[in-house]
Amino acid sequence: MSRRLHATPLDAKTIAIREFDTAEIDLKFDAALTPLLVLPSENDDLRRRRSVQVVVTVPGTGGALDRSEADAVRNYFEWESGDSFWWKTQYPAYFDVERLTTDILVGKLTRRGGILPVAGAPGRRPDASQGTHFFGTYATREPDAAFVRDLPELLPPVDGEYLFESARTREQRARFPTLGPEIVRLRTMKDVVLRERGALVEEGQRLAALGSQRPGSVPEVLHQGTLESGALRGPFIASRPAIGLEPTDLFAGLSGATVMQRATVIGGALLDVARTMAVAHSLGFTTGALSPGLLRLRPASLQTPDRGLPLYAMLAAIPGAPSAKTFAMLTARYPMEDKEYLRMHPGDVLVKSSEQDLRSLGALGLYLLAIGGVGSELWLDEMMKRLVKDEFSHVQEVTDCLVGLLGYRAGRGPAQ
Repeated sequence: MSRRLHATPLDAKTIAIREFDTAEIDLKFDAALTPLLVLPSENDDLRRRRSVQVVVTVPGTGGALDRSEADAVRNYFEWESGDSFWWKTQYPAYFDVERLTTDILVGKLTRRGGILPVAGAPGRRPDASQGTHFFGTYATREPDAAFVRDLPELLPPVDGEYLFESARTREQRARFPTLGPEIVRLRTMKDVVLRERGALVEEGQRLAALGSQRPGSVPEVLHQGTLESGALRGPFIASRPAIGLEPTDLFAGLSGATVMQRATVIGGALLDVARTMAVAHSLGFTTGALSPGLLRLRPASLQTPDRGLPLYAMLAAIPGAPSAKTFAMLTARYPMEDKEYLRMHPGDVLVKSSEQDLRSLGALGLYLLAIGGVGSELWLDEMMKRLVKDEFSHVQEVTDCLVGLLGYRAGRGPAQ
């Protein structure tokens, strides 16, 4: 029996969720259902759900949302600027849920989703090539003044602190006075290029999604939105700092370690990155090209030995996650010192696929082995070459293989 969950707005932060049997819904009732649809998950038992992802969508039999309906769902999503009849949910909104009655859940907003305009005439619904989760509305997008009133206070840099910078974006220390005293890392565009605005918005959404599912794998996103006045304009990402050392600095500190110890460190770093990549793929997107300037490495906490890694790997940014039309457009999003590395990258860095992600992981692994002075220890070099040659079909195979190699080193025998 096919079932689905729909949500009803209660206030700016809260929704009520009910389960419907689609076999019992005729076309007339289907058209009248709330436009907030809860995405299915591996756990389809309503009684066991702890969190949900919600999108805005209207079935083909449904009409456009009027202003009041659009305003009711606007609270849960960041809307891109623009006048359009057709829109689509680019990223779902996240809610933590708890049970109210046997068949009703209450959801509390934990992260806003994203809404983008879609080209098309009101009388013709966009086709599948433009995405999914469409809806039409007669309400035009009005400027969101919340961020205009909450201009950040920029703070001077601290010696030795890492701040992400590319040809397209820069990161600065800042504080949002009305949101609290915490100092954040504010990433904005150096020049507001219209075709790249969406890329920074998309990256922020995907960083937030990764951080929610795998804390510590990327900097925690605290705020994101748009600045429309003052010296800073356009989209921004405000996050906690990326923690860890650049690979070259880490290996400089391991000069006294044996080759096998350095190999174990590299294997653990690659395993951590592969697990982050696996989460991205499960969320429906690719990480894009990985480069040394994105990687931050830090020792694993002694208080969390269950993770079983000699160190943690954090991606300071994922600029390759959004699509790019040209190599120059893509590399402008990366640390400037990584441009030559990307030029020598295997495969086509503009291609968005899980296979290309695995090639990128292999290339990064070969780079780490080279700067770490590691040869054939743990057979990591052979595995990385296989990755570059497309000899792995799924990231889970990669994590299993790395666990086997690291387990063999620890005396537990190779994975079968």
